[in-house]
Amino acid sequence: AITYSSFLLVFAAYIVCGGLVFRAIEIEANKDTRKRLEDHKDQFLQDNQCVSPAAFEDIVSGIVEAEFRGVSLYDNITTLTISNSIFFVTTLVTTVGYGHIAPVTVGGKWFTMLYVFFGIPMSLVFMTATITRVIRPVRASRRWLIDRASHSHVVSLVVHLVTMCATVIILALLIPAIVFWAVEEPNWSFLDAFYFTTITLTTVGLGDYVPSQSEQYDDLYKILTSVFLVIGVMALLLLLETACETLSGFRRCKTVLNQLYGYDGELAGESLCLTRSLSIGDDYGSTAINRSTNGLASAGKE
Repeated sequence: AITYSSFLLVFAAYIVCGGLVFRAIEIEANKDTRKRLEDHKDQFLQDNQCVSPAAFEDIVSGIVEAEFRGVSLYDNITTLTISNSIFFVTTLVTTVGYGHIAPVTVGGKWFTMLYVFFGIPMSLVFMTATITRVIRPVRASRRWLIDRASHSHVVSLVVHLVTMCATVIILALLIPAIVFWAVEEPNWSFLDAFYFTTITLTTVGLGDYVPSQSEQYDDLYKILTSVFLVIGVMALLLLLETACETLSGFRRCKTVLNQLYGYDGELAGESLCLTRSLSIGDDYGSTAINRSTNGLASAGKE
């Protein structure tokens, strides 16, 4: 068993090591980018000596701040249209929060605070209710696999979980990445698109990649992306719930076997009968465990 203290140390080490590895990978590119920007700045000031360094810094700062607020000088970047606004509030209630648009006015800031205060719990309730309904066929497929499997219950659980992982990765990450790649090309590579879907559906939302390049069907593109956010996040939550139930199934197997046979796993041949009768994720699981336990206990007495 892993204690809380040991898990805390592992988690802290994971964070520190992650930061060190990321810095080691990105530090040279970061330095090169900064040097390139400084060279461009020096060249611009040299070619336009009528512009002072202070004025240049003011212009750049204004552009950066405007970009942060969702305003761009580029013609192909849409500002606060209805579809963009819907896309923005969707990133709020799904906690993705790209940061590509932010409120500027006092009223906008108050509205955003109140909107997320009520919107995030509402979205969590909605997603939970949806997952409760969607997970029923997932559990049914798991029971179907267990009933027809010739191997142990644990193997069936692993096979089911791996199948679920592959399905979610393909449907929620890979296929949407291909769509975004096709729409955003040549600005995005496939790696950029796959990186975007992964960062988005894990609700990290760094904001370095935001869908915004579809000029002909921008409104439809933003609405469909908003739908993708909600469905994709629910898909990952469904996968997480399935993984939790699978781990619960492992623990139930271990607990019942230990109670019956001890930690040495004697009479391992009967364990197949026990573990295959387990059904996790619903109310029938405990009943199946109790019936199997009683039956095996009676057999042991005989």
